[in-house]
Amino acid sequence: MKSLVIFFCILIISPSAFSYDDSQRYKVAKFYKKKAQEAVDDSAKHLKGECRIMLSMNHLDHKYAKLKRVRTNGNSQVCKVVKKELKKYRNKKIAYDIPEKLLRLTITTGH
Repeated sequence: MKSLVIFFCILIISPSAFSYDDSQRYKVAKFYKKKAQEAVDDSAKHLKGECRIMLSMNHLDHKYAKLKRVRTNGNSQVCKVVKKELKKYRNKKIAYDIPEKLLRLTITTGH
């Protein structure tokens, strides 16, 4: 009985629930993370820190979505660069593979 309970706990609490970043699961999130990471890496400033990003998506139909809102939390300098870069993609259509309203990303610098 005890092993059955443990099995169900493992089954219910999947590793994807503890995912740090949605870029591993969603094509759209991977695209936005790549653009944001490139902007931070190319920044003239030597930034160190982490920026956690929440992207709100507005789905147009079963194939396309628009970036509606960008919210950030973390190092203010890193987040400022990220917001400036992602601002270019607001209200532009992008094809997605799996519909998701909120995407969470993490940009880390200063390794």
